[in-house]
Amino acid sequence: MADLGIVSKEVFQLLSAQLEEMEPYVRLENVLRLLKRLLRDTCLLEQLLEQLESAMDFWQDFSPLTREVVLTLTNRLDEMERKGYFAFMRTVLEAFEEIVGSFSREELEQLRRNIRPLVATLKEFTRPETQHVLQRTLSALQEDGTGDASLFGLLRQLNQPATRRGLARTLHLLAVLGER
Repeated sequence: MADLGIVSKEVFQLLSAQLEEMEPYVRLENVLRLLKRLLRDTCLLEQLLEQLESAMDFWQDFSPLTREVVLTLTNRLDEMERKGYFAFMRTVLEAFEEIVGSFSREELEQLRRNIRPLVATLKEFTRPETQHVLQRTLSALQEDGTGDASLFGLLRQLNQPATRRGLARTLHLLAVLGER
């Protein structure tokens, strides 16, 4: 008992010294109000601790999955970077910025109104027949077509059925262009 009295006296002195140090910041009535509130809300504190434990358990179970997902995502993004996806997207965005910057407000509105016919035209370009005609036309334009350009040479070419069909198509195209 004597030892307990000595220890309790030292604890009381230490506690007293600590409380004196905190006196400018803490008022006794505030501490008592906090203690009453803690005692009154013990059920809520217990529920809060249970939820915290549950969240910690969930995190421990979920963290290996997140590590795997993050690792997979990082590897996929690295692969995309190596293949040049991000550089391509940067270039496309820069091109779009230039395109959008070159249009006036009225031109953008006109583009919005005419987007359906433009898309229909683009769909025509996806048809294999159209692509074949365009490729043949581009190849012919790149060829050196300076064969026999004399009058008789040209007349001989007019005897070829493919030349006559091409000439008929060209004349039809010129007529359609002239109708505008």
